[in-house]
Amino acid sequence: MNFNTLLGYFEEAQGFKHIQEVICILCGASLEIRSLDGRIFKCNFSPSLSKKSYESKADFHVDCQHRSEACKCLVSNIIEKATISGQTQINKCQAGLTQILLPIHIRKEIVGYLIVLENQFFRLSYVQIKAIINLLENFIKDIQAELDLFPNLKKDNLSYQQMIVHKVVQYISEHYHQPELTLKQVSEANGISYHYLSRLIKKVLKTTFSQYLNQTRLEVASRLLQNRSLSVSEIAYTCGYEDPGYFCKLFKRMYGKSPGIFRLNPPNRISSPKVKQRLFPARS
Repeated sequence: MNFNTLLGYFEEAQGFKHIQEVICILCGASLEIRSLDGRIFKCNFSPSLSKKSYESKADFHVDCQHRSEACKCLVSNIIEKATISGQTQINKCQAGLTQILLPIHIRKEIVGYLIVLENQFFRLSYVQIKAIINLLENFIKDIQAELDLFPNLKKDNLSYQQMIVHKVVQYISEHYHQPELTLKQVSEANGISYHYLSRLIKKVLKTTFSQYLNQTRLEVASRLLQNRSLSVSEIAYTCGYEDPGYFCKLFKRMYGKSPGIFRLNPPNRISSPKVKQRLFPARS
């Protein structure tokens, strides 16, 4: 498996950059991707964001040097623990700074790590640590689901058409909540001909744009239904449906039960609808 390709996929995901900014601005910490040997895959730490949190550029420079030294005592111990256990690790370096490391699993194999590094000016609280871990775990799950669409990624032989559709799938995953999302909007945003994209989606995904968009929205809804503080109508609006009744009709068609019954008797594991299982069939 091409680990650099997979880690590059994580680094280039729009969601990663957003999470990176949130962690940096709200928690004063940095988020990095590490390869299996502990080296920084790409240095995404953004001084322009973090400088806002420091009283002076001198303080910022001192902390960057301090953080760099703290990283050196990180690699072997915490990565070894994460590799053996396959679980998230929370550690403190010799300087007393918190380090959070999450292994990135792709098809049951660790390909790299997400790591959050605290700095000496902004210490993370217990609540912040839990929130960061939850945020990153959900991000990894979403990327894992996207990569499941590419069984040929292991051979690094994705076709040009598959890469175009992948770009579109990623765009849909980031904008599904917009009620006005249309194929025309997606095609214009990605610089692809409307008619060509329509044919390409049918060819590669074996479905239409509308069907795939509904599938994406309903999968998100199935997860949100586990949160009983949200009403069915609120979930419908959150997922891009302006008519809760229409949402319920589509949900029952896909999962065989209404949202209310689904919430009362959720499956142990929510499986993807058949349409997703047909995506990107392996070549013979």
